[in-house]
Amino acid sequence: MGFHAGEVETGPAWTTGLAIHLAARVMAEATAGGIVVSRTVRDLASGSDIVFTALGERGSRGPGQVGLFAVTDGRSPPTPD
Repeated sequence: MGFHAGEVETGPAWTTGLAIHLAARVMAEATAGGIVVSRTVRDLASGSDIVFTALGERGSRGPGQVGLFAVTDGRSPPTPD
């Protein structure tokens, strides 16, 4: 699974916005059984008991790089691609 949070624009038969494109890129980085989130989601979850492991930056269309993080149990590293 991949998660990102951001603003979107909606119409009667469409949804668009940079957040949708970023969410698709985050999802593409997730492997079976894994959870990958953007830096935005990691920041929103600060103060929780969720453990994140940095996966690095990935290129994206639009502005800059996307910081990615795996949700882990805190004991083992995420499975590499």
